[in-house]
Amino acid sequence: MSPEYIVPDCFTFYLLGQYPFLWQEGHRSLMDILLYQGKIAWVVETILEGNGSGKTALGYSKEEIKWCEQHEKELWEEIRQNHYMRTTDPMIIRSYVSSNTRLLFNGEKTPPFLGIWLGMKVIERYMKNHPKMTLKSLLECTDYSGMIKELN
Repeated sequence: MSPEYIVPDCFTFYLLGQYPFLWQEGHRSLMDILLYQGKIAWVVETILEGNGSGKTALGYSKEEIKWCEQHEKELWEEIRQNHYMRTTDPMIIRSYVSSNTRLLFNGEKTPPFLGIWLGMKVIERYMKNHPKMTLKSLLECTDYSGMIKELN
């Protein structure tokens, strides 16, 4: 609720309205939601900041960005070990996409929107592999399984 977040928030909600999430069968897993929300956040961050750090789109401090970067591999490993990639459990999904900072990882409080940050990192890698892809094409892309398969 700070003035510096008015533009990123408005831009985020505009994109969410223009490119809504497809709540159809087969597109409801944690991974689908993380990549969808990560895609929106990455576009906002890229246009407003020129990078995918999470500072503008997610409101992260330098310390939160550093924490995420230090724990990224471990976080993905936890998601894989717990078989969360394909889960549709709303409680698990909420724990990764909410602003709740009470989520603990290795005894430490995590930054809010942790899953969205993870989704942004996947989108960032995907876009590095597709330098000619436009932002419009990215926003229209809903093949999240294909994105993940390509990066593995």
